[in-house]
Parts: sequence; structure tokens; C-alpha cells
Amino acid sequence: MQFLKGRSGRPLRFVLVGAWNTAFGYGAFAFFYWVTRRLGVHYLWAVLPAHVLAVLNAFLCQRWIVFGTHGPFFATLVRFSAVYWIFFAVNLPLLPLLVQGLHLHPLVAQALLVAANAATSYVVHDRFTFRKPADGGGTARIRTGV
Repeated sequence: MQFLKGRSGRPLRFVLVGAWNTAFGYGAFAFFYWVTRRLGVHYLWAVLPAHVLAVLNAFLCQRWIVFGTHGPFFATLVRFSAVYWIFFAVNLPLLPLLVQGLHLHPLVAQALLVAANAATSYVVHDRFTFRKPADGGGTARIRTGV
């Protein structure tokens, strides 16, 4: 599986990990959607806990499997989380717009939003979250065998 190793394998690792992250995040949303329905509260309350779990899962998988970084864990987590809080801020108003405006089921609407977020996140994480600083400090990349 040589094609998965090194920098040239990073995009494919991102796609594979992204498939897992998407399934995990969507599953978390579906679970919390089910919980909100049982509790009789609005489905938007499912977004926050699902988002937090999905971001933590995505960070760990991308840090270790995709980008193979080491360095300051917390600083990288903050950058990673900032990216996803922006996605969250975009998702929050778009979800009801798709549900009430286009009459999509909340699970279908969320699936569309997840796909849109995934399409932009590789570039953002490569160039911002897990970047290697020009001066060699901060978050450094290591070669991975994966």
C-alpha cells in the first residue's frame, strides 16, 4: 500500500479518513436528532453535541493519519476547531433554511451540508491547521509510514 505513504498519499488518506469522519459525524447527528425527537425538543439542538464529537474525532484522525503531525497538540486543536466553528456558524442558519425553505428532511439537509464542508476542508487544513511554518517552529510535519 505504498500509494498511501508520504505527502503524495495525503489526499487519498484525507478522502479515506474523510469518509470515516463523514459517517461518524452524520451518525452523531442522527443519534442526537433521535434524542431530540424523544425529548420533544427542536432538532437544531442535535447539531451542537454532534458537532463537538465530530470535530474531536476528525482532529485526531487527521492529525495522526492524514497529516502525521506532531508538535503543540492544543494549539493545533485550537486552529482545527476554529475552522470547524466557522463551518458550524455557516451550517446553523443553512440547516433551517434547507429544512423550512426547501422542505428537505433534516437528515437530508445535514447530509448536503456535510458534503459541502468536506469539499473545502482539505485545503484549509493543509494550508492553515497542519501547516509547517516557514521558520521551522510550531506545528511540524513528520514523515508517516501510513
